[in-house]
Amino acid sequence: MADNSSIVETKTLDDFYSNVLSKDATTRLDCFIQLENYLLNENNSIYCEDLTSFINGLIKWIESSNYRVRHFCQLELCHINAHEI
Repeated sequence: MADNSSIVETKTLDDFYSNVLSKDATTRLDCFIQLENYLLNENNSIYCEDLTSFINGLIKWIESSNYRVRHFCQLELCHINAHEI
């Protein structure tokens, strides 16, 4: 049986906040995968203590030299927009 003790259940966007603000492309790409899965579940909240700063952090991904990071930013912003605020 697999050990699930290290799995952390994400409940809000705050749990992604520090990775969204990271300037490291690898961190952003790893964050994208988790954030994508989180946002695709309509039952997950988009609550964030500072949603404006969270979105501004995502928008900074557009400035990345990594085309995947830029593309993923657009996808995440669309997913956030699809949720009811």
